[in-house]
Amino acid sequence: MNNMRTVISIIIPSYNSSLTIIPTLRSLEKQSLNNFEVVVVNNGSSDDTNKKIQSFISVSDLVLKLIEMPKLTRGKARNVGVENSVGDLLIFYDSDVRINPDSVKYHAEFHGKNNCGILDGPVLYDLLRINGDFQMYRALREIEWYKRSFKPIRKDRAGLTGANKSMMKKTFEIVGGFSENLYDSEDFYFSFLAMHKYGIDIYQDYRTWVYHDDYKNLESYVKRYKQGNKSAKMLYLNNPDIIEKYPDRWNFDCENNMKYYLFNFLSNKWCLKLDEKSWFLLFPKMIRYKIYEWIIVAQTRIFID
Repeated sequence: MNNMRTVISIIIPSYNSSLTIIPTLRSLEKQSLNNFEVVVVNNGSSDDTNKKIQSFISVSDLVLKLIEMPKLTRGKARNVGVENSVGDLLIFYDSDVRINPDSVKYHAEFHGKNNCGILDGPVLYDLLRINGDFQMYRALREIEWYKRSFKPIRKDRAGLTGANKSMMKKTFEIVGGFSENLYDSEDFYFSFLAMHKYGIDIYQDYRTWVYHDDYKNLESYVKRYKQGNKSAKMLYLNNPDIIEKYPDRWNFDCENNMKYYLFNFLSNKWCLKLDEKSWFLLFPKMIRYKIYEWIIVAQTRIFID
């Protein structure tokens, strides 16, 4: 770390991240732009996350603050991190990502030219660590979410990647921080308010990418997806303006009889084990990937009345 005044604060909420937080911090040690502080909010972890971070601090040159808190929502943990930061620029990473060496530099360059916008960064999967057919499907599917142009994203596609995003602190304050009542969907709600209430544009820069060390199988992925949808439905029903802006985004249409029977069939629990069946893996990749897509929809669909 050099002697320049710290103007960048990196905020990392951490919950039971004992196995992933140290690779995250080590990737920050390797950044090409190193004028920043790191604020880690240990969010009520029950594992040895705190011990691991304390040991890291003792040998690292990073300027790192460790904030110990009882279990909070993810939004509240991020807000606490901001409250304990000194930077004018906020970069939010999660505690299970490995950050490419130029990520901080490109986040900073963007805000040097656009101090009102929000920058969203790709969260990719290290193909060398992929273990299983569904994991490869997920990796290839999610890479398609990120565009490589520097134009603002469309307002009907409001959203932020929870694990890799940045904004000036004044932008964070205008929006009012992250919702502290939601157990999920806080990133979408923040982006919705930013774009539709405050007219703040959201951009993407592929060069800020991180690797996400979260390699779920199909069953675990669907379980996590359902948890997110439960929070999302509460958010939508309590905020009619969201439904007004996105009337068809979450309402699952099953009027077609063939579609109804197909998705009812794929909603069976045994379908969640298909990625482990040797006979299923004999199908062509295109067919397997389409079935994964249908299973996710069938298992996680929600209805907004």
